[in-house]
Amino acid sequence: MKIIGDNEHLKTVPEKLLKLFPDDIYLVCPNSIIPKDIPKDRCIGLIEKANKGTVVNLLFDSCVPHILQLGSENFLDELYIAGSMISSPDVFFENGIVSLLTKKVFDKYKIDNYEEVEFNSRDDKKNVMAFFMSNIAKLPRKNTIEQDVAFVVDELFTNAIFNAPAQKDYGEKTLTRLNLNDIIYSFGNVGRFRFGANEKYVFIECTDPYGSLIPKKIFQHIRNTYLFGVRDTISMSEKTGAGIGVRYVYDLSVSYNVLVNKDKATSICCIIPYGMSTKKKEKISRSIHVLYSEGKMSDFSYTEEMQGDTHLIKLAGHINEDSILKDIKLSKSQDIVMDFQNIVGVNSCGIREWIKWLSELPPGANLTWKHCTKEIIDQVNMVEGFLPKKAKIVSFYIPYFCDECENRTNISQSASSKNDLSYEEEIECPHCSEKAEIDVIENKYFKFLP
Repeated sequence: MKIIGDNEHLKTVPEKLLKLFPDDIYLVCPNSIIPKDIPKDRCIGLIEKANKGTVVNLLFDSCVPHILQLGSENFLDELYIAGSMISSPDVFFENGIVSLLTKKVFDKYKIDNYEEVEFNSRDDKKNVMAFFMSNIAKLPRKNTIEQDVAFVVDELFTNAIFNAPAQKDYGEKTLTRLNLNDIIYSFGNVGRFRFGANEKYVFIECTDPYGSLIPKKIFQHIRNTYLFGVRDTISMSEKTGAGIGVRYVYDLSVSYNVLVNKDKATSICCIIPYGMSTKKKEKISRSIHVLYSEGKMSDFSYTEEMQGDTHLIKLAGHINEDSILKDIKLSKSQDIVMDFQNIVGVNSCGIREWIKWLSELPPGANLTWKHCTKEIIDQVNMVEGFLPKKAKIVSFYIPYFCDECENRTNISQSASSKNDLSYEEEIECPHCSEKAEIDVIENKYFKFLP
């Protein structure tokens, strides 16, 4: 395990723990620039004390799949979970997390044994709840944890029995919740709850046999509740859940773990403290772990703000099948400005989702695009409808390539028509001072200009 960056806090990790894991696992500061040659899916982000909303923001914005807080009493256990997930993902996909907490290496999270119960239909909810309540009844100071466990189990069960099998193309619900009692897993499929506990923590893990959850989407939703408030993120549709349960489950957990083996299984594991006051629970540092069989999470992200009467949307990362475009509501203003400065790629599924999303533009909306990268301009030129007819591009980048140092440089250009174009065929490379040539075929690249 290697430390990336010169942050002094990263160096507080014990040397003996670093040696437990391969050198291609990296400890990083998630709010700093991570070198491009470091795969983010093999990174563990270490931060100082932060609130729950900040932890989610850092995971979402950095796409580092493990966010841990230094100095917390359970830090070494959390670090061991993160390192083990990266180095031996198949073990977690097969056994989950709770079963592994029986290992001697764990300290605060160590359990002697665990129990499990299976389910495959909506009617199994009573049995599942009875299973947990009977186990909770054996704990000291059970009154400090009963309600929390009941809520978490209810939410995880409902999501597993409804959302998991009711996904089509990973995001389009084909069923509704109006007839929940009729929902039964397809033949041979079963879900599973695991339960473990020690004198300080309760461990709840729910696994479904579908693997349809998109990690980025669940954290986008949690993040939105912090950014815009819980009330503004509630779904008012009677056909779906309210959509805020996942935030409350996260709030109750000191460690929130999402494991997705795509098309095979999804596991959510919550580690919940008990036997203490609410104030003490709040002081325990939060951690997040994500293990996704597809590799790194989608690095698509966005920010929104209102500048007077203008709705400004800044987009970043890749626009692809995992991009959660529908969460960006286009009805806040008649004047919408989109900033593409940090977009690095668009794939075919992303094009489809993009066009579907833009079809929801409010009638009469004024749409302006700025800082369009080559990746965006290429799609505008090739795909009819990628740029709506009423939209206008006010600025874009022209790429230049230097053969000497093999670096690419983007030069900003503002032009509303071909007549306004003014650019150089060659520029001085800012990296080595040699000549860099324009890296596009001009008559094709500037096709989008009237």
